Amino acid sequence: MSKLQVICVLVFFGFTSGQVTHPESLVIARIPRTARIECKVDFSVALHWYKQRDGEAITRLLHFPAHTKDPVKDDNSQRSKYTATRTEQKSTLTVSSPSPDDDATYYCAVWSEDRKVFGSGTRLYVTNKTPKAPNVAVYSNPRPHHDKKTLLCHAKDMLPDIISFQWQVQGQNNVWTNVKKDAEVLETSSKTDAKTTKTSMMIIDKNDRALYACSYTHETNKAQSKRVELYEPGKSSQDTEPPASTSLPVTNCTDSDYSTDPQPLDEYFGAMHSLYLATWVYTLMIIKSMVYFCAISYFLWNKNMAARPFRNRKAP
Repeated sequence: MSKLQVICVLVFFGFTSGQVTHPESLVIARIPRTARIECKVDFSVALHWYKQRDGEAITRLLHFPAHTKDPVKDDNSQRSKYTATRTEQKSTLTVSSPSPDDDATYYCAVWSEDRKVFGSGTRLYVTNKTPKAPNVAVYSNPRPHHDKKTLLCHAKDMLPDIISFQWQVQGQNNVWTNVKKDAEVLETSSKTDAKTTKTSMMIIDKNDRALYACSYTHETNKAQSKRVELYEPGKSSQDTEPPASTSLPVTNCTDSDYSTDPQPLDEYFGAMHSLYLATWVYTLMIIKSMVYFCAISYFLWNKNMAARPFRNRKAP
């Protein structure tokens, strides 16, 4: 089962983060240290723990009947590996001696009236390696399309391969603020030779002259996000130097970082390939919407025709 199918299942059952929350979106487990995943709920009802590995079906591990603190484990081959505790508004799942098979996303769920409500999930990343900071670069598409241009934030060579992006724009007094969530932003992921590359793309107006930067959070800097400013050839580093009062550390890109190494070009074209793929996805979504519209229109027309009174005509 793909992640898209899992999301559909969660939406069908009643996916929400208002009543069930996971305080941490990522937990890193060092082999063979015990890992713990927490879940918070707003009420005391039956509670369930689920596990879903990439490309596999979601399966239940155990559950707590309503108003009880003793878990009931499901019949599977790893019953001894998973244990859980529960208080009035919190439950903790414990994974003993984690192995690569435990690398998955774990969901907490409860029953609310007639539907099952899922949390957003916690990814358990199992490894025996030391986390490695990502190599992040920010580019701009040199060829605007339909009065729009694309900004690309590219992250690679990281461990774990989980990272979150936030686009920022420099306003008055050189103050950086987050770009609104309704902006045209798309994130993609690609994997080649066991290496994962994550890309965040933002579409802006071709004539937009504001200074943009990509802020990212990784396991190696989760206490404080880092920011990489948009690389613009010919622009001196002083032009992109942030004020001393800026709280986020900044990684500045200079011409020498790009002129001697052809690898950024490979990254750029790889990101553009992802952008083209995203464009096809958007196109398919539009076509699907048109098909739905036609189907619904035909259904309504058919229904209206059937509702009209049938008049018998006498034979001449």
